[in-house]
Amino acid sequence: MDRYHDAMTMPDPTDGHPDLIAVIRTAIADAGGHIPFARYMALALAHPVYGYYASGRGAPGREGADFLTAPETSPYFGRCLAVQIAECWHLLGAPPSFTVWEHGAGTGTLARTLLDALRETEPAAYAAMKYWLDDVSAVSLMHARSAVAPHAEHAAWGAPPTGIVGVVLANEFIDALPVHRIRVEHGALEEAFVVWDQERSGFAEEWGTPSTPALTTMLAEGITLDEGQIAEICLALMPWMTDVAQRLDKGYVIVIDYGDVAPALFRPGRFPEGSLMCYERHTTNRAPYQQVGAQDMTAHVDFTALGDAAIRAGITPLGLTTQAAFLASLGLGEMLYAATQQATDAVRYIAERNAVVRLIEPSAMGRNRVLVLGKNVPGEPRPRGLTESPI
Repeated sequence: MDRYHDAMTMPDPTDGHPDLIAVIRTAIADAGGHIPFARYMALALAHPVYGYYASGRGAPGREGADFLTAPETSPYFGRCLAVQIAECWHLLGAPPSFTVWEHGAGTGTLARTLLDALRETEPAAYAAMKYWLDDVSAVSLMHARSAVAPHAEHAAWGAPPTGIVGVVLANEFIDALPVHRIRVEHGALEEAFVVWDQERSGFAEEWGTPSTPALTTMLAEGITLDEGQIAEICLALMPWMTDVAQRLDKGYVIVIDYGDVAPALFRPGRFPEGSLMCYERHTTNRAPYQQVGAQDMTAHVDFTALGDAAIRAGITPLGLTTQAAFLASLGLGEMLYAATQQATDAVRYIAERNAVVRLIEPSAMGRNRVLVLGKNVPGEPRPRGLTESPI
């Protein structure tokens, strides 16, 4: 998601979806008066009926949406990924049955662009492919069916069965998994809990003893926080990676998201209040207890923890790079040069070029991280997307 905005505004003062608020209040009451922030975030975003994604608001786009992701920014993103996926097919021995499983597929923009490119440039890989579009939002997937209609015989919905050979894609998906919020106060670890403030008729935050020893364990793996510093821990990484490993028999996993390795992400002074942000109508705020179910919430991805989860699940990290370097390795520059030679509309070409720049600009999407992993894959060569040094 394009999370880099100059504007930082407060959301509309409305409380949000009343039915969702009622669901969360019931969860708080059933838990004895408070729930971990991670539970609150999961309900606010992913409740199957009233959550942010269920409403259809969680789909990226320019008009009427809350955020923009790389596939909507420029089709060159999907075309570059098509190059990488085609190479993965060849590296795996050109299997007759080849699966791509996209998490957070949304309205199908990436799937459509990628399948269009493969049909044109790698027809053999395209013929072998079944592309699974997976998303928690039924509304988004309804739109995705229209987007990939020209490739209907190659499309499938939800999660694939076990034993697949292919590529798992997660583009700006991990950042929306629920996180626990922690801090060190007077030398002791505390966790943020969500309560219902009867006097203010709204949700509020209280700090207390961590809900699970797993939070302390993750801190013990090299993360040191300053006094009062807030950080996010995503315990959902391990279950997600385990599910991927159980379904993937042989192939690659490509995770693209904003975040960093743990020493840099949790460096004192970088995110003193944590990296959690909310997004509404392409503006940002730090008010997760307002606009409940009507705004997105995300946190920067800890790529160290993600790599560790992969190893524990039996998947091998092959390389970590930036989105800018990844796309450059896959021929983005050459694609743009070819477009220059073929351009007949100068205004349209300039708009396309500016969109591409946003994909690689270090102050925008270019600083996103790309983690490539493999399970039962050849040791050499490494995937082409890891060729260039991080930019």
